[in-house]
Amino acid sequence: MTQLDPAQCVKVANIGDDLWVVTEDYAYATKSGLQLVVPAGFETDGASVPRCLWAAIPPSGLHFNAAVVHDALYRTTAENKLPKSQCDDIFLEIMQRDQVPEERALAMVTAVRLLGYSSYHRGKTAAAQSLLEEHGEGDPQ
Repeated sequence: MTQLDPAQCVKVANIGDDLWVVTEDYAYATKSGLQLVVPAGFETDGASVPRCLWAAIPPSGLHFNAAVVHDALYRTTAENKLPKSQCDDIFLEIMQRDQVPEERALAMVTAVRLLGYSSYHRGKTAAAQSLLEEHGEGDPQ
């Protein structure tokens, strides 16, 4: 079984049924150099998978880091929001880094690409506003 380096894992505390709060800022630098920070205090449900599918894909697991970042990207305010396709690509990138089995990673990213439209457009929380940090100068996109 694959074990992640604890330094690469988002730190969370369980605050209810299938709900976690990030307890320390979680930083991730994309392959393209974009610096992302999920702030402490951000609440997540992990992978937003229907309960009937949890036997195959539970809310947490190797994909948890990717799910937390993806939740935060989807909930970022409009003025800082990345395009949905870029959010979904980052989700896949983190799953690949964390060695999520390829079939599972592809199934999960396909699901958010096809079914995540309403979540992307509805979620905007203050806790997610600080997610994007500029890498160098200019627009982070």
